[in-house]
Order: sequence, then C-alpha cells, then structure tokens
Amino acid sequence: MLKPPRTSTIAIIGLGLFAAQFAWVIYNTYVPLFLQAGSAQFQVDPALRGFGMNASQTGMILTIDNLAALLLQPFTGAYSDRLRTRFGRRLPFLLFGMPLAALGMAFIPLALSKPFPVFLMCLLVMVIAMACWRAPLFALMADLTPSNGRSQANGILNLMAGLGGVLAFIIGSLLYAVYHPFPFWAAALIFLLACGLILWRVREPANLAAESIHSTAGFFSYLRGWLDTLPPARRQSIIFLALAVFCYMLGFHPMEAFFSSYGVTVLKLSPANSGLVFSAAYVAFILFAVPAGILAARIGRKQTVLFGLLLFALVLLVAFFTPIIAVMIVLMALGGLAWALIDINAFPMVLDAAPGADGTTTGIYFIATTLAAVAGPILNGWLIDLSGRNYSMIFLIGPAFFLLSFVFMLRVRHGEAHR
Repeated sequence: MLKPPRTSTIAIIGLGLFAAQFAWVIYNTYVPLFLQAGSAQFQVDPALRGFGMNASQTGMILTIDNLAALLLQPFTGAYSDRLRTRFGRRLPFLLFGMPLAALGMAFIPLALSKPFPVFLMCLLVMVIAMACWRAPLFALMADLTPSNGRSQANGILNLMAGLGGVLAFIIGSLLYAVYHPFPFWAAALIFLLACGLILWRVREPANLAAESIHSTAGFFSYLRGWLDTLPPARRQSIIFLALAVFCYMLGFHPMEAFFSSYGVTVLKLSPANSGLVFSAAYVAFILFAVPAGILAARIGRKQTVLFGLLLFALVLLVAFFTPIIAVMIVLMALGGLAWALIDINAFPMVLDAAPGADGTTTGIYFIATTLAAVAGPILNGWLIDLSGRNYSMIFLIGPAFFLLSFVFMLRVRHGEAHR
C-alpha cells in the first residue's frame, strides 16, 4: 500500500509549479504588451518597443504555448508511465525541460530589438521546453500519493504555484520598472534552482510496474483503445470530466492572457503595474488552496467544484460592469477563492475516475486544458477587435463557459477519493 508522502516532499515537487507559475505570470503579463506595443490603437509606454499587433494576432501568438502543450503533454505523460531510467521515469523530463525553459525565458526580452522571427524563436524554445515536463511532474505527485490524499497534495502543489504567481506580480513589477529584462532573468534563475532541488531531494517509488497496455502507436491511438477497456460508467465520467475541464479553462484563460492589456487600457495602469490587480486572485488562491482540498474531503470534490463554478461566473459578470480598481481587487480575490475550489479538486477527480493509469489520465486532463487555452485567447482576441478594442470583453466569455462546465460536471459519477 502506498504510504502518504511527507508534506515537505510534495512542497519540493511544488517548486516546479512555483517556477512555472512565476514564469507564466511574467510571460502572460509582458509578452502581450510587447506584441501590441507600437499599434496606434494600443497606447502604452512610448519607450516600450513592440511589434504593433492587434488583439486577434496577439491571441494567436499566445496560443503557441498551448499548441505545444497539446502536442507534447499527453505524450510525455503516457510515455513517462513506461519509461525506466536510473533517474526514474518522471524526473528525466524535468532534467531536460526546466533548464531549456530557463534558456528561452532569458532570451525573450533581448529579442525585442531583433526581427520578429527571432523573438518568436525565443518564445518557441521556452514554451516547447515547458510542455515537456508539466504532465510528468503532476504524475510524480500521483505516484507518491494515495488516492485519499490527492486533493490535499494537489492543494499544496497549487499553493506553491500561487506563491510563485504572487511573487511574480510583485517582484516582476519592481524589476520591470528597473530594467525590462530583469523579470525574465529572475524566472530563468528560479527554473534552475527548482530543478536542482527537485533532482536532489525527490526519489521516485521503485516498486511501480510498467503499464504494458501502452504501445508505440501514439497517445491518441492508445487513448481510444484504453477508453474501450473501461466500464461504461467510468468512461462516461472521464469524458464529461474532460468536457467540464475544457469549458472552465475556456472561461479562465482569456482573462488571464489579456488582463494586463485590460489594466493599461481600461484601468489606466502603467505597464509595470498592469498585472498587480490580478495578483489579488493569486493571494486568495494561496489562502484557499489547502482549505479547498479539506472542504472537498468533507462534502465531496464534485460539490466543491460545482460551487466554485457558480461563484466565479457571478464574479466575472459583476467585473464586466465595474471597471474600478478597488472593486476589481475585491472581485479578483473572490475569483481566486472560486478558482481554488475548482482547480484544486478537478485534477484529482480526473485521476480517480480511472485508477491505475495516472500518466494517461494526467494526459487527458492536459488535453482538455490546453485545447481550451488554444481556443480561448483566439476567441477573446477576436471579440476584443470586433468590439473596437474593448478589453472588458475578457469578462463575458467566462460566465457562459463556467455554466456549461457546471452542466457537464453534473453528469460525472466517478472521481471522488477512494481508500
């Protein structure tokens, strides 16, 4: 029987998410500004050099990381199930991906003075490297944690991610005001430190058997066959869970991708401070990450997620009509609370809807999240341009898709913790 890991071990694994979230906050805050600066319809810091893109073009560029994740994360999750090396089966992906992500991150701001293809190449190096190790990292948590402890363990991982996000907003703002590349270089350094600590302190279980059902036919071919082996009720739960995750991520990603643009155009914040209001969501997420797992252990994961979806939909509807900084801070804090209730518990539900295939179910989870992350910024960029560059539109997509996710979640019958 798998023994619960030490909290410190999960926290060290969480350093990977700390580093990733720190980097993504820097990326999602400043890269959209870099892409749009120079456009006559996007007036920000005159000293900021950029490529003059519109919101639709920016949304398309912002989906590159999610396309990379869509192509790579399901494969790396499933492949790590059957990989065997002297470093383990999950850790080699971190050993390769995290230093490469650091390299790409460090060169992004330096490429602003270069032709756009050079800038794009730096983005590609970073996002492809990131896609290589995220699914194996979550599968590593599942390897070390029994079913009834996964919501709490996922809460710790997301707590670490939330800490990384908050620090990125605060430190990134301060560093950006000093020298634009500094936030990106800080993210690169954190990648390297986190990678070293994880490889030094975490040991994978040695008694996990290879899953012989996997073949070399590719993840999607394997997935079709694997779903056919499940009992109908579990197969239905997996499908509806994936649809629910897709919908709530489709509601969330556009807001995250364009919030800094909303900050500088609607709230009239400086580029350095453009993401600070959104940091209230991260602070609330940190405070409620672990309690969200505890609450789910008492009332059930499904009920907790359903409440979070309704709350977040209401928050975004109010936000659309109240572009006031003080009000937005309160609303983003409520959104962070709601997001903790959703995000902390949805991933363990996917894992426990089909026990014994953690790498594969991790891959399914990331298919749903990355498909949403591909479609979301493009859809929202199109709506922003269609509305005459009204960045408040980022708050209209969310409620509709959160409610659709609610409907799909009602159809789920499996995914609660088992002993």
